[in-house]
Amino acid sequence: MTITLKLNEYTLELLPDIRRFLPDPPALKHFIQSTYQINGAPPKVLIRGKDISIILPNAFFLNINNPLYEKADTLYELGHLEEAKAACLQLTKECPPIAEYHYLHSRVLHQMHETEAAIKACKQALQWAPDYQEAIELIGKIYAHEKTDIETAMIFINHNCNG
Repeated sequence: MTITLKLNEYTLELLPDIRRFLPDPPALKHFIQSTYQINGAPPKVLIRGKDISIILPNAFFLNINNPLYEKADTLYELGHLEEAKAACLQLTKECPPIAEYHYLHSRVLHQMHETEAAIKACKQALQWAPDYQEAIELIGKIYAHEKTDIETAMIFINHNCNG
């Protein structure tokens, strides 16, 4: 699987620490490798101008139909938010590259009014799937309505329209 990022305000919002490494391509590559490593294995990273390709082994993306995910989703739908949160934490720890796990976690946290944690989980989903429409919409909504940060909300909304 390949994740493609453009060095633009959207990526800078998702990965704010990346700013420190922009002037130094080898350090930028190392930062991206450490951010996207899975089980200690760094991905292959290609940087061409403002385009970044992060190439991950496909084997990590085969187990999306995890029974624990189904359980967490059901718990969320039933309003058992603490239990759903615990299940989501386990899912995201066991298999961090699955964006859907982070997105469900962000929905649970949002429902629990844990705004900052919901934003963080949403950004984690978007790090693994930058064009994940539902996650973009949720984070835009949180920034616009709960944080009243229209400028940041527009970064996500514009990416969703242009992405």
